[in-house]
Amino acid sequence: MSKNIDPPYNTGEDFVYPDNFHDSIENYKKITGQVDDEGKKIGTNTETSGRYHTNWLNMMYPRLRLARNLLADDGVIFVSVDYNENFNCRTILNEIFGLSNFIGEIYWESKTKSQNTETAYNKLQPKAEMILVYTKQLKRRFNLIVKELKDYPLSDEQGNYREYPLEVMNATGIRGRETMIYDVSDGISTVSPPPGKQWKLGQDQVAAYKDSGNLFIREGKVIIKMRPEFERNETTEPFWGFFSKELGTAENAKSDLTELIGEHGFETVKPIDVIKRLIFHATEKNDIILDFFSGSATTAHAVMQLNADDGDSGKRKFIMVQLPELTDKKSTTYKAGYVNVSEIGKERIRRAGEKIKSEAGLFAQNLDVGFKVFKLDTSNIRKWQPDYDNLEVSLLDYVDNFVEGRTELDVVYEIMLKYGFDLTYSVDEFIVSEKKVYSVGYGMLMICLSNGIKPDVAEGILKRVKELSPESSRVVFKDNGFEKDSDKTNIKEILKVGGIKEFITI
Repeated sequence: MSKNIDPPYNTGEDFVYPDNFHDSIENYKKITGQVDDEGKKIGTNTETSGRYHTNWLNMMYPRLRLARNLLADDGVIFVSVDYNENFNCRTILNEIFGLSNFIGEIYWESKTKSQNTETAYNKLQPKAEMILVYTKQLKRRFNLIVKELKDYPLSDEQGNYREYPLEVMNATGIRGRETMIYDVSDGISTVSPPPGKQWKLGQDQVAAYKDSGNLFIREGKVIIKMRPEFERNETTEPFWGFFSKELGTAENAKSDLTELIGEHGFETVKPIDVIKRLIFHATEKNDIILDFFSGSATTAHAVMQLNADDGDSGKRKFIMVQLPELTDKKSTTYKAGYVNVSEIGKERIRRAGEKIKSEAGLFAQNLDVGFKVFKLDTSNIRKWQPDYDNLEVSLLDYVDNFVEGRTELDVVYEIMLKYGFDLTYSVDEFIVSEKKVYSVGYGMLMICLSNGIKPDVAEGILKRVKELSPESSRVVFKDNGFEKDSDKTNIKEILKVGGIKEFITI
């Protein structure tokens, strides 16, 4: 997994993350909303605050530590910042990831127009933002853009090759080596480097070419028959530490988003091509990309577009995380139906997916632009909190142990989480004896939350499991869902005899 995050830059107006990890989830939601009586967002970290930088760092530090734990062993994290917190962000990233795992800092030319603010006469006007790059793996190799493939126009009994004249370089200075000054012979002629020069290749490597019949001398020049298996057969562009405006600016990214979804309220937006470039350099074609400050979901858009660019081979997945920060009720964004930032991101993913598929041509039928939306909440299973003064009523109330208002799918996904199933797994429904059964991961997990369960339901589930032939299966029922206690016992034995590894009730 690689990560790309664009956290609040701590400008004093964009910071609504005052954490209190001792609070309940309900209070946490209220606190992180940071709205006035009308539901309008308010800034919570003004420059006049004595803890201006501390508040931002207290918000970022635990998130970055968790990010490191989630990051794959060869994963990369990109953190977008500007001058407000660049230095402080580097400090905590060095502590969490280690200074030796600092890859570098990318300067992105994010602006082409002057800010024209009151400070224009006494402050530098920012033209670039920074993207800090850290990895968990030392000397981690990045993907490079292929500019062209080398041509091998000649052939002999060993196969195709190109002629590579052995090059020379200065023998003076820090790169000078006496061992690189030697005679080269093909058995007929002998050549030495000119005075003050040395060969670019070492003596052992040149000898290997000669011994394999891939070296000869012509007109006083040493020629090597360079074959595809001897070298990288492509020329590449480096992973530059500078992204020019040609990849897009915040201004045109904002316009592109407006064209896609209409009024959105974002003043700063990352261009798709900037995020695509980061993802290309740092991921393989089936990796997972996490953005836990997803905003308008540019990262999701970039992942889908990069998969489309790759054709059938692009299988990257994305995880977007965003607090449901409310939009201003008086704004055109709110009037357009976007009551919070999360809704903007969801709509962007929908529309971007449709647009990408429409442009994908032959690959459209295999292109996956689907996504699932989950919200943080308490468990769907009710806690046992009886009224000991009226225990009989409590027992009756808790016969149904699901929280009121929750759907069966809510419970299904909670079960998936608790048993370690990916939330991207398929969830299919089928009917057995008029009871609904959920099949997760093509039969790896079967869930039935209906009432009045009898042994024929278990037999129907076994039949479906055998049709799907999953590697392993477990079956989950609601504890009070069986018609009789004896049915529960019989069902457990039926499933055990049928090869089901786990029988679970909740």
